[in-house]
Amino acid sequence: MQEAVSWLLALAGIILLASCWKLVRTNNRIGQRSGVHLAAVLLVSGGIASDTVALSGRAWLVAALIVVFAVVVCIRNLYPSGVSLVDLKPNVAAIAIMFGLWAWLFGVNVVQNYTASDGALLSRLGPGVLWLAVLLTWRRTPLTLNSLTIVALASLSAVCVALPFVDGAWRPCDQFKCGVFGGMLRGPFSSENYLAYQASFIGVAVLVTQRGWLRASGLGLVVLILFATESRTSQIAFLTACAVYFATYLARRTAPGASPVTGVQSLIRFIIPVIFGVAAVHLITTAQRNTLSNRGDIWLRAIRELSGHFTTGLGLERWEALVADATLPNHYPHSEYVLLLFFGGFVAIAGFIILVIAVLRHVPQTSAAVMAAPSLLAVFLCTGLAEVVWNPLAFDGLLWTCLALCAPIHNLPHHPDLDATGSRPIRLEQTTS
Repeated sequence: MQEAVSWLLALAGIILLASCWKLVRTNNRIGQRSGVHLAAVLLVSGGIASDTVALSGRAWLVAALIVVFAVVVCIRNLYPSGVSLVDLKPNVAAIAIMFGLWAWLFGVNVVQNYTASDGALLSRLGPGVLWLAVLLTWRRTPLTLNSLTIVALASLSAVCVALPFVDGAWRPCDQFKCGVFGGMLRGPFSSENYLAYQASFIGVAVLVTQRGWLRASGLGLVVLILFATESRTSQIAFLTACAVYFATYLARRTAPGASPVTGVQSLIRFIIPVIFGVAAVHLITTAQRNTLSNRGDIWLRAIRELSGHFTTGLGLERWEALVADATLPNHYPHSEYVLLLFFGGFVAIAGFIILVIAVLRHVPQTSAAVMAAPSLLAVFLCTGLAEVVWNPLAFDGLLWTCLALCAPIHNLPHHPDLDATGSRPIRLEQTTS
């Protein structure tokens, strides 16, 4: 059964790869450079590839990807292609906060773990170079939500194509769960939860940026992967994000056209991230050992080690040192909030909450943007309750999902050929002043 599902996913992956390629060619032919940019390929495909078991831990690969990415976005900024962006005021504030979070976590890591090897500490500088390049070029960035989505969907399809040839692509059942196909699909990665999160986030991105055949087939692939991985966290997060999308869609239908943000709406955009953050911290600090398939055991042991350092944290290198001497289990924190608390204390968690507020407060009041940001945030935040969705000190396959939260959206005019490929020609209203 598992082999049959692998071949089914491989076939679906081949079809979707062909559809993505057709879309890119059509975009180029009609003058819409929105399909793929080299920067998006390096960020998404390169990051996901570096997380595979075969390439994980290759420092030279990460360094090469960061350097080439920084060069590409800087060149693109100096020689823009003239692509029209809907987001006339890019969310620079959110990118600045992301860079600030990296700087804080890097500083804490150096101060708290100055006895660690220079190589380990300096390796955390790489993501800072990437964040700085993104910050300096964000006003004319080629990293639109459209291009990130197409590259991510193509990358996920390529992973599916390789499934029949990957040894150990399925993990056996354990005491906590057993998939509907007699195991859990993890593909070329070390965990089925990683694959499931990528699939769920890509599925929501496809939902908000595509239409027609590409949307239907992309969502079908995502749903099958979520069933095969049996990752309940990602399944719930995906359903929650879809519910948010359709609720926002219905709200826009009842009040068409762009409208100024009211004081009540601004207050809601501030209160919701704060409440969500407080609830997440309450979850990890009041957990029992068996909470969420023994994730509570990881959280409690991490919190015990943090005693006296809750404000600033102990840094990434300390976590790895404690794993090496078996003080902490050989698992990652299994919570975005535990990661931030351990690496940077409550200061880092406060910065993360401010980041979510900045993403919501700077959403352009246009149909696609208003529906995209809450939906993507829903899958990002819900998954973050029980999984790591972003490590500011790492260049990996999770980084692009954080950037996608505030990436601008292309204003694609109506075109018959574009409709046929499945791309969504978004007609958006300009924000009224």
